[in-house]
Amino acid sequence: MERRTIIRDLVSYVTCLLLQSFISFITEPPYFIEDLEPMECRIAGSSPIEVSWMKDGEPLRPGREFSMLYDDNTAVLQISRGEMRHSGEYTCMATNSVGSASCRAKLTLQEAKKPPVFDVPLKSVTVDEGEKLSLRCHVCGSPPLKIQWMKDRKELTSAGSTRITFSDGMACLETSPASRHDAGDYLCKATNNAGSELLTVLNVTGGVEVPPTIEVDVKLIEGIIVKAGTTIRLPAIIKGIPVPTAKWSIEGEEITSQGKVKIDTDNFSTVLSINECTRSHTGTYLLTASNPAGTKTVALNVTVTPESMMIEWLPPKDDGGSPVTNYIVEKRESNKESWGGVSSSCLTTQLRITRLQKGVEYVVRIRAENKMGIGAPLESKPTVAEHSFTPPSPPGKPQTSGISEDAVTVAWTIPLSDGGSPIIGYIIERRHKGGKWIRVNKIPCRDLRYRVLGLFEGSEYEFRVFAENIAGYSGPSPISDPCKPCRPITVPSPPVNPKVKDYSKTTADLVWTKPTKDGGSPILGYTVEMKKADTEEWKKVNLDEFIKPCAYRVTGLKEGMTYRFRVCASNMIGDGEPREIPESITAQDILIPPEIELEATCRDHVTVRVGNNINIIGYIKIDLDASLRKGLTVRAGCPIRLFAVIRGRPAPSVTWRRMGVDLVRRGHVDQVDTMSFLVIPESTREDSGRYSLTLSNSAGEKAVYVHVKVLGEKENNSDTFFIALTFHQ
Repeated sequence: MERRTIIRDLVSYVTCLLLQSFISFITEPPYFIEDLEPMECRIAGSSPIEVSWMKDGEPLRPGREFSMLYDDNTAVLQISRGEMRHSGEYTCMATNSVGSASCRAKLTLQEAKKPPVFDVPLKSVTVDEGEKLSLRCHVCGSPPLKIQWMKDRKELTSAGSTRITFSDGMACLETSPASRHDAGDYLCKATNNAGSELLTVLNVTGGVEVPPTIEVDVKLIEGIIVKAGTTIRLPAIIKGIPVPTAKWSIEGEEITSQGKVKIDTDNFSTVLSINECTRSHTGTYLLTASNPAGTKTVALNVTVTPESMMIEWLPPKDDGGSPVTNYIVEKRESNKESWGGVSSSCLTTQLRITRLQKGVEYVVRIRAENKMGIGAPLESKPTVAEHSFTPPSPPGKPQTSGISEDAVTVAWTIPLSDGGSPIIGYIIERRHKGGKWIRVNKIPCRDLRYRVLGLFEGSEYEFRVFAENIAGYSGPSPISDPCKPCRPITVPSPPVNPKVKDYSKTTADLVWTKPTKDGGSPILGYTVEMKKADTEEWKKVNLDEFIKPCAYRVTGLKEGMTYRFRVCASNMIGDGEPREIPESITAQDILIPPEIELEATCRDHVTVRVGNNINIIGYIKIDLDASLRKGLTVRAGCPIRLFAVIRGRPAPSVTWRRMGVDLVRRGHVDQVDTMSFLVIPESTREDSGRYSLTLSNSAGEKAVYVHVKVLGEKENNSDTFFIALTFHQ
C-alpha cells in the first residue's frame, strides 16, 4: 500500500514539472529579431502570433493597395503602386496571448524627375515690320527648368527690344517693334536635371513671301543608275518664305513613308530613301515644293539595274558525234526544287544571269544541245548572290582647321582600300565630347574636307568619318582630337590713309588712321618702314618698340635723297599687311617767304592814356592796310610793349627798329618759342617816331611799320594796352 502511494506521488511530481515547463514555453511574448527594413521584419515568440500594420497611427487593411504577408516568421507589407501620399511612419504590431511588440520605420517617396517635354509647339508666323513679334510654347517637366531661346543658332537674351519670360511652364519671347532683322529660324531649348528637349525649328518671316526653290545634284536630274538591292537616296535642299511643304510623287501617285520607303523632311531639306530597291522602283520621281508665294517642281530620274552573276563553263568532252548547237541554262534557289529558265539559246560558254536577289543562294545547271537532242545537265555549287567587292576601309583620322565661333573645317585622308569599288562619298558625324554621335551631312561629301556649321561657341566637339562605296559603309575613322569653336584671331588690316604731313631736310612727319579691323585682338602698336626710291629693300624705322599713337617723326634723312614710307599694324598674332604712302618725298627744307598783316582793330588810329601799354597785333599777309601808316598817339611815361608771333620756314630772324636805329639798347628785346617782344618801360617824347619789325629768312624778307606819337605826361592809371604784331607762315 505504501509502495503504491509513493509511486503515485512521484508520477504527480514529474507531471507537474513537465506541465510547468510546457506552460512557460508557450507563454513567451513576441519580439522582433530584425528591424523594419524597408517594409519587412522578422518576428520571434510563441505561436500563434497575429501581425497587423499601421500608418501614422491608423490601422491598414489589406486590399488592392496594401498586401500584408506573414510567413516563416517574416512579416511583409507591400504597396502595389507607390504615390507621394504613401509617405509616412509605418508600424508593424506582433501580438500573442502573452504580450505584444512593435517596430517602426519611416517611408519617404520622392517624385520621379521628368525630362522636359513641349506639349504646346511653336508655329511658323509672319509678322509685318513694326508690329509685335510674340512666340509662345508650353513645356512640362520636373523643376528647375532652364529655358534658352536661339535665333539662327545664336542664343538670345533679354535686351533692347527683346524680352524673354518663363512662368507656369509657358516660355515667351517678345520683340517689339519687329524689324526685318528679326526674321529667321527660332529654337526653344528646355533643360533640367533629367535631360533636355529642343523644340522644332520655327520660321519667322518679316512680312515677305519668297517662292520656293529646290537645289539638287545635277546628276540626279540627268539620271542615276543603282543596282537592285541597294538603297536609293534622293536628297534635296528647299528654301522659301514661309517654309515650303515638300511632296514626292511618281507617275501621278503621291509617295508616303511606309515599308522600305522613308521620307525625311525638315524646314531646309527633304530626302527620299528606298531600301533594297528593285526594278519596279525605276522611274521619274517628282519633288514639288509649295508655299503661298508659289510652287516649284523638279524631276529626278532613277534607273534600277538588277543584280547579276557571270558564269562560265567548258564545252562537253563528247559532243555525241554532232556539234553542239546551243546551251540551255537554268537556275533555282538552293532551298527550292523548281528550276527557272535563264537562257535556251546560249551559243557561247559564258552567260550573265540577271534578276538575282542580294543574299539569296542559287544553283545553276547547264545542258548542251545538238541535233540529236539535249544532254545531261551540269550543276554548279550553291552560290550566294553578293558583290564581288567589300566596303572600304576606314578613312584617316580627321583633322580640324579654320575654327570660328560656330563652324570648323574637318579634313581626312582617303581609306587604304576602296573595297574594289570606287568610293561614292564620305559621311561625317559629330558629338559633344563623350556624348551621342550625330550625322552632319545628309548628302555624302565627295571631297576630303567638309565645313561643319551650326556649332556652339565654347563647346568641345569630336568628329569621325565613314567612307561609302556600292557595297556599303566602312567602319568609323579614328576620332579626331577635341576642338572648341571660338572667334578666330587674325592679324589686323592695314592702317587707313597714311600720308606725309610735313617734312624737312632731315625729318618726315607721318600720320595715319587706325585699321578698320583689329583681327579680334587689340592692336599693340605700329611699325614704320622706309626705303630709298632707287632701292627695293625696306628698312624698319622703329627698331626697339611699337609706335603707340597714329603719328611718327622719321629722323636721320639725308638732304636731297628721295624716300618712300609704309606703315603696318600689329597684334598678338603678328604684323598685318603694310599700307604704303602713295607719294614719295625729297628731304629738303620748305621755303616760305614771310608776310605780315595787322589785325583789323589796328587799322585806325589808336589813342590810349598815359601809363597804358600799346598792343599792336599783326598777321602775316602780303599787303598792309594804308590806315596803319596814319600813326598812333600815346601819353608820355607809358611803357610801350610790342610783340609778334613769328612763323616761317626756315625760322626767320627778327629785327626791331625806330627810325632805322636798332632798339636793343633803348628797350628790351626777347624771344620765346615763336613769340618776339619789344618792351620800352617808360616812354618819352623822344620815343615818338616810325617803328619797324623786319622778318627775314632764306625765302625772303618782310617788314611792318607803325608810327607812334608820345604826348603829355603820365596820368594815374594802371591799365595797360598792348600793340602786338603777329607773324604767320
